[in-house]
Amino acid sequence: MSVFDKLYYPEAIGDEQGRVFFYDNLRFILIFLVVLRHFLFRVHVSFPAVEGLYMLFLTFLMPLFIFITGFYAKSVYSKDGGFRIGRVCMFVLLYVLLSFLIFITDFIIRDGRAEWTPLEMINAAWYLWACAAWFALIPVLKRTPPVATVIVTVALSLGVGYFEQVYYFLSLSKIITFLPFFAVGYYMSRPQMTGFLALGARWRVLAWAVVAVFAFCVIMWHTEANFWMKRILEAKDPYVFAWRGRGPWELGALWRLCWYAGASAMCACAMLIVPRCRTLFTAFGSRTLQIYIWHSVIVRALVPAQFFLVLDSWGAGWGQLAMVGAATALTFLLSWKSLVEPMGLIERATKGLVIGGKANRSG
Repeated sequence: MSVFDKLYYPEAIGDEQGRVFFYDNLRFILIFLVVLRHFLFRVHVSFPAVEGLYMLFLTFLMPLFIFITGFYAKSVYSKDGGFRIGRVCMFVLLYVLLSFLIFITDFIIRDGRAEWTPLEMINAAWYLWACAAWFALIPVLKRTPPVATVIVTVALSLGVGYFEQVYYFLSLSKIITFLPFFAVGYYMSRPQMTGFLALGARWRVLAWAVVAVFAFCVIMWHTEANFWMKRILEAKDPYVFAWRGRGPWELGALWRLCWYAGASAMCACAMLIVPRCRTLFTAFGSRTLQIYIWHSVIVRALVPAQFFLVLDSWGAGWGQLAMVGAATALTFLLSWKSLVEPMGLIERATKGLVIGGKANRSG
């Protein structure tokens, strides 16, 4: 059996507990890229190639991350049909926890010059709040036609960019902008995903080619348009703020629609090139939440330690290599099982909160 076949058409695609290797591989790779992206955020202006790599990650990383979040969100319903409202509560509490940890970190490293503004979501904690909002919308998604729902969510996301009032407050801009990816993930069934992953070798070769060409073009394309394109991809600014007078912000919806098309293609290709066999990191794929929370605090704390300035001083080659190595080491370190607390405590405390279901109705 060739290496290609071992990666994509292995004899075993899961373990005895029913965990499918592909999903754990994908989740670990995505969380590693999230960590690496936050490293890049601190140094990308210093190296043109790193700025291009940062743009590449913005193009597809969060859309795919949120698509997988939606795919796994189907478990919010219990076997007897009850809605696990505890999942929503868990994400709200995790948001409060992370935003407070970030505030404490900023308070310490800035000598007390920091404010805790939980309603103004300008840091990595936004994703946890967004998950609470998306999970709360699942009863609506469950009762509406998939195609019509995706069309409506896309239309909402294109339109929200024209409202200057929708900005950092409650992270509404990001919640609405990324909602289509969550909805598509929620509506995709396991059999549909299995059929997609079973595509033949030629499709995987094509996927590798598309990813390589797209990555090369994005990394090597350095123009003034990168300024407003980055702000469009970050999905936090209204169009008029994103352009800052540097382009036709009235066409923001068209650019966002183009991004959706490109991101969808890249997400599909990315999933096709993820290994389906057991790997060295497969076992850590179920610990992405703890990695996300802890790395958000640690990366912030590394700034006053001049860690990123040191990477800058090493130059483009060694600095970039060291950055990738540091992000890799941090991702593996934070996947240590003991670091699941206090997230595990919050999950256990909210696990039993269920609305509806046969058991509740009979009681």
